[in-house]
Amino acid sequence: MRRMRSGQPKTSRAEEVAQLLRAVSLASQRYAELVRNRLGLNRRDLDAMGVISARADGQDPISPGELAQTLRLSAPAVSIVLDRLEAVGHVERRRHPLDRRRVELGLTDTAMTAARRTFTPLQESIATALQPFSTQELETAISVLRAALGAFAQATTELDAQPAGRGQPPDIGSAP
Repeated sequence: MRRMRSGQPKTSRAEEVAQLLRAVSLASQRYAELVRNRLGLNRRDLDAMGVISARADGQDPISPGELAQTLRLSAPAVSIVLDRLEAVGHVERRRHPLDRRRVELGLTDTAMTAARRTFTPLQESIATALQPFSTQELETAISVLRAALGAFAQATTELDAQPAGRGQPPDIGSAP
């Protein structure tokens, strides 16, 4: 690491990007916590609603089994989450129109209204913050974020492959 004249260490641009990604992650978690509190939801409930919403945008609706796999929860745990969300009017379970054995999940109009009310201000704030940047700069940012997401996915897969040890830190980054 290079040092500036004042004796302060100068971080590399990659380190700065990593620090900013951590800051964005923390800010996102704080915002999500406020949303959960406003909507009276817990973290898993909001996570489930986010996954269901994302799949509804241009893809086939998600099934309870796929939701369980995505959230890394057991089928009974997802059923409890869905029961809670259904009871407060945020999620509905529907039979597939062609295969009546298949159940599809969807957000209700109430949930969509609540999501718009809580997330639209954030989206507008981000859009305003990004207005000064050129298309080329935004394309570069998109590439950086995609690379970071790939790194997260790889690190998650590697950590998940390690045996879990209670009270023991994971063996990250050591040679095999």
